Amino acid sequence: MFLSEAMELFLEEWYTAGISVVRKYDLPVEAMLACAAEESGWGKGPIFQQTLNPFNLQKWPHLLIPKTHKTYWRETIINTTTREKKKSPFNCAYSSEDAVRQWCEWILNYGNANSAPGNQDPKASKVPKQSAIRNRNALLRCRKNSIEFARNLPLVGFGQVHTPQARAKSGQGYTNIVQLYTKPFCQTK
Repeated sequence: MFLSEAMELFLEEWYTAGISVVRKYDLPVEAMLACAAEESGWGKGPIFQQTLNPFNLQKWPHLLIPKTHKTYWRETIINTTTREKKKSPFNCAYSSEDAVRQWCEWILNYGNANSAPGNQDPKASKVPKQSAIRNRNALLRCRKNSIEFARNLPLVGFGQVHTPQARAKSGQGYTNIVQLYTKPFCQTK
């Protein structure tokens, strides 16, 4: 795989918009870029076109974090193995910086009582999910290594997460993108 001109432009745009936000939250910019590229189909995906949020954040509207001004509902494949579809809520963003903030908040709050992966039922009590918090903490231990952070993004719900094989494949997809541009793109900025 190589980076086309359109892919490089996508990365430059999101790098410029997101670098200060990601650094504020002490997360690796390369992993954010890989997640944006993979989840949005390099900016061509239909969910990104509707939400202006390249991370495909599916959060029930009654959960408060990450905060969004609008929710976009769309039927989407929730399991690539079984091809099961479900109508799901996606966070919208009003700017690139807002989308990156949401990505950071998603990661840093994953498993907390009022954030993903919360209960679909708005009347259910909001309680922390200890297994999700353990996953988040495992990911955050990688925050100084962009390749390991990207590889472990499935721990907080990015990519396919239904089986260990699917998680590994998704993590490798993010890692491949980081490895493509880390030297020529991010290190020159």
